[in-house]
Amino acid sequence: MLLQSFFMFGFLIFLLTTVYLYFELKNTKQKHKKEQKENSRRLFELTILSELSEKIGYSLSSKDIAATIASTAEKIFQVSSVSYAIIEPDHLDLTTITHENIGPHYIHGVKEIMLQGLYNIDSNLKKLPVIEKATGSHIDLKAELLVDTSIQIDAMPASYFNIPLVLNNRFTGIITITSKIPHAYQEEDMSMLYKIVNKAQLAIGRLEDVIETEKGKVESLVKSLSTGEIFFTLENGSLHLFTINRAALRFLRIKEDNPDLLKVLSSFSLKPNIISEMKEVILLKKSTIYRNVIVADLKFNIYVTPVFSYESERIIGVALTMQDITREHETQKIREGFTNMMIHELRAPLTAIKGAAELLLSPDTKEEDRTKMRLIIKNASERLLIDIDDMLDSAKIDAGKPLVTMIPSNINDVIRKSSEELSYAIEDRSILIENHLDENIPTFDFDPIRIGQVMANLLSNSIKYSEPHTLIEVFSRLKSGYVEVEVKDRGAGIERDKIDSLFKPFSQVTFARREKGTGLGLYISRSILSEHDGKIWLHSEIGKGTSVFFTIPIHQKKENVAVNHTIAN
Repeated sequence: MLLQSFFMFGFLIFLLTTVYLYFELKNTKQKHKKEQKENSRRLFELTILSELSEKIGYSLSSKDIAATIASTAEKIFQVSSVSYAIIEPDHLDLTTITHENIGPHYIHGVKEIMLQGLYNIDSNLKKLPVIEKATGSHIDLKAELLVDTSIQIDAMPASYFNIPLVLNNRFTGIITITSKIPHAYQEEDMSMLYKIVNKAQLAIGRLEDVIETEKGKVESLVKSLSTGEIFFTLENGSLHLFTINRAALRFLRIKEDNPDLLKVLSSFSLKPNIISEMKEVILLKKSTIYRNVIVADLKFNIYVTPVFSYESERIIGVALTMQDITREHETQKIREGFTNMMIHELRAPLTAIKGAAELLLSPDTKEEDRTKMRLIIKNASERLLIDIDDMLDSAKIDAGKPLVTMIPSNINDVIRKSSEELSYAIEDRSILIENHLDENIPTFDFDPIRIGQVMANLLSNSIKYSEPHTLIEVFSRLKSGYVEVEVKDRGAGIERDKIDSLFKPFSQVTFARREKGTGLGLYISRSILSEHDGKIWLHSEIGKGTSVFFTIPIHQKKENVAVNHTIAN
């Protein structure tokens, strides 16, 4: 009896142990299966995100997310089909990728599920036409006769779920996963895919923000450049206009802010044509330059450069830069003309000096003639020195060197001195210089020598263009914080469209004059007044004369103010 009890107890222990081990093993298997499934989900998530990250670029979109998930969903889900619908501006783009043998009835059911999901979110989408395509292992109705009829190959989807695609708060489409098996998807499966899609969409949203920000910076930089910049992208062997800046639009005389490719290309006059030149650059993968190209009456150097992808030597576009050399070309012509003129200007006084010196050396020259020769040498030398000084001043201005030295001075004294010096030279023409000076102007800091040079230049110009027996008037006026000086003549006047050019260097090369000179006077005068923080301008009327104005701000040192205040008291 005792032995029987012992065996019974042992059997019970064995039975309990077996049951315990069975359930423990079952739990372990379930736990392992759950962990394996979780690991599979994580691996799937990492795979999806990895594939999307490899595709990240300017073209990454909701369609890329959907296509990536559709091509890999069967690795983790029991799927018969994975479909996605993308909202395009003018249509709905539906794509179904089948992973099992299914018929058109099934595919039609998938389409209805997708469209219903889209219309539930945005009913306005009903107005858009639908373009659909199906790829994968689907079969048509004719093929059904050759397949085992026990398998419902063309049944309606038994399980499905939808995932909306939202990018930067824009509803862009929907993903639909279906199966012929009822209750094929668990809540955790759907949650996982929602999580993956949301992560991808957030990443793309952030990427879009970064791209738009950087693109905006680049476009702002390009549009602000003074050179004309045009960028073309190369897609499937064809050129497309990517961006064009304001300078290029102005150079090409294009009024639209966003012109099309044909409008831009037709504005060039390269031979054979700009398209051929860009194709050659793409073929040779080498930059080139076209010099002195005339576009809309302007002259340019045009640089055509291939644009390479950052990760390879693949050409993704062409950059075209337009450098306006019209002004440089005109300046070069003016400099050449100026050089020829200066040779003539310097040759004339040197010839006079040489001739007068030879006569002075001749023993047969009378004393009366010797006096005339000395005067000729003196006048020619002074003229030569003035021309050389103008050239040196112009060189200093071009080099950015200062011309003025400020000291306390009286502007009326400078005007009187300049008028007196020039009045002797115009007695034979009966031209009168009359001063109207404001004696309330205080002593202030300016360069009397350089301002005297400005006055001499303005008075000389007035004398050159005045008829005999006319009046030249000089006014000084005290204004609020500055002094204004006006030199007014009754000469021939200047055409309005030529006034601005008078203040440019070498302007006299392009303007007819009755007197000789370098044409640098007004250019130097403007630079002198600019260093004084002053201005110079003129008003002129053909047949009535010209008035030239300049201003100088009144700057006084503290000790000068104290002295003036003491004198006033």
